Amino acid sequence: MMEIPSTGSLAIKDPAVTVIYGLAGWALCGATMGMAMKAATLETALIVHAVAAPCIFTGLSLHYFHRSTAWSPIQAAATFLCVVILMDVLVVALLIERSFGMF
Repeated sequence: MMEIPSTGSLAIKDPAVTVIYGLAGWALCGATMGMAMKAATLETALIVHAVAAPCIFTGLSLHYFHRSTAWSPIQAAATFLCVVILMDVLVVALLIERSFGMF
């Protein structure tokens, strides 16, 4: 019978997990922006987002790095950044705003 590797040195560092954490951060930032825009002006919403985004990704990173299969901090940060940029371009700019004015 084949044995499944434990979370030791043979554990696979799955990129999908890192991407999912990036998507969760992007979604939480989007929700923060959406709620702030309903409650305040665009300028205030952007300030709230600028404060909330680092807090959101700090919390997600703290949770992520407790995993034994976590990537290095630079790899994880680069993945989070790429996910956010990709989702902002494909979802927010192209589908929601239908404009690249936000950039």
